[in-house]
Amino acid sequence: MANTTKAKVLLIAPELANLTDPLDETWDQILIDVVQDTPSSIYGGFQERAQRYLAAHYLSIIYRTQQGDATNAAGGVVMDKNGDVIKQYASPTKMGKVMSPFEETSYGKQFLEIRKKCTIGFSVVIPGVGT
Repeated sequence: MANTTKAKVLLIAPELANLTDPLDETWDQILIDVVQDTPSSIYGGFQERAQRYLAAHYLSIIYRTQQGDATNAAGGVVMDKNGDVIKQYASPTKMGKVMSPFEETSYGKQFLEIRKKCTIGFSVVIPGVGT
């Protein structure tokens, strides 16, 4: 299965073409990371697509930070930077439930949908416990 490329990520997220220095190093590292985060043994035929949306998610967060927008999809401030002082706030909630970091971008939400198709939830049942 082929890995995703910068060109494929830019097809779904053209705004990421505006990322500033260190442009090449950032892209290269993100593309390496998403390959490691999306093994073919789990993602199979969805591997490249999962990589594309995961890379767009990571790069979107970097892009928003560069643009001075540290808000999340829920509208709350997650990080505030003033000079050398950085304040980080608790994870946003949605109806009292802590949101996944992937829910901060539309690309992350799409990645979660792909991941749901490729993974099976399970629970561990220990006989005799809780009876």
